Amino acid sequence: TALMNSPQEAGFAIQKLSDMGIQISIDDFGTGFTSFTHLRHFALNELKIDRLFIQDLKHGGRDASIVNSFVSLANGFGIKLVAEGVEDGEKLDMLKVAGCSRAQGYWISPPIAGDKIPRWLDEWNMQCNQPKKPLKIAI
Repeated sequence: TALMNSPQEAGFAIQKLSDMGIQISIDDFGTGFTSFTHLRHFALNELKIDRLFIQDLKHGGRDASIVNSFVSLANGFGIKLVAEGVEDGEKLDMLKVAGCSRAQGYWISPPIAGDKIPRWLDEWNMQCNQPKKPLKIAI
């Protein structure tokens, strides 16, 4: 909302935060107030694909085309991409094939207390079939 109400002021604030080493993420990308102009004008580090594009993800479907486009877009801008709402292994596998290496959702883990994250990460990486290239988890 701040971006929409005063994009120039928001741009200055985002740049100051970025200069301080704070990473900026746009949540629910592809819906609501998000715009491609934000990618052009703001120092962004991450886009989070809204769960709406993930929940009906299937091979050859429109959402798959949208996700593939988001992957290309993020790669072109050098921005990390996170898929929200990953609820099953099939969708996680499809996202990996599409080139989206970051995900969050109940398939990976329900919400957990902060002090339990290190143990959970150790367990996840032990279960991962690709120890050389584990999935990056957005927390």
